[in-house]
Amino acid sequence: MQPKKILEWTRTNGTKREFYQSDSLPPIDCCSAVFWIPIEWETITLTRNHRGRELPGWHVEEWETLEEALAREIAEETGRTMLNYKLFGYKKIYNLEPKEKPGGWMYPFPHGYIPHYFCTLHPEVTHDFAAEIEESKTFLIEEIYTMGLSVQALIEIANEEYRRNKKT
Repeated sequence: MQPKKILEWTRTNGTKREFYQSDSLPPIDCCSAVFWIPIEWETITLTRNHRGRELPGWHVEEWETLEEALAREIAEETGRTMLNYKLFGYKKIYNLEPKEKPGGWMYPFPHGYIPHYFCTLHPEVTHDFAAEIEESKTFLIEEIYTMGLSVQALIEIANEEYRRNKKT
């Protein structure tokens, strides 16, 4: 499938974000983080840290592949082991204004990508949570609509895709 832009938004700090549904990765050297879209049977697992509720995932360490980072982040943030995964798409992030890399910019410049995956996990918690994770909790999909999450639109689209894939 060719990458298809399904969401687009601009954050208050001037960064542009676009989400592309795709079965192929963007340039690996421009991928700085990896996220899991934790949807299973009309539920979603979210983590809670000092920023609030989020999709599990974060930065890829220099020595890791994307898949190794995905497995590590899932273990750290949910305590569970990844059994398998499938790419859902990726977020493209870029700054609208500066022509040079801004100080404190944590993404590849001038644009970076964050792959998002569907994953199946072992049902038992077998790992300790990372120190920054306050909680990992599973919600019914309907419950997220009242949470005011910045990723709500992405979760809705991912849930529809998950349903389509389960029917086939």
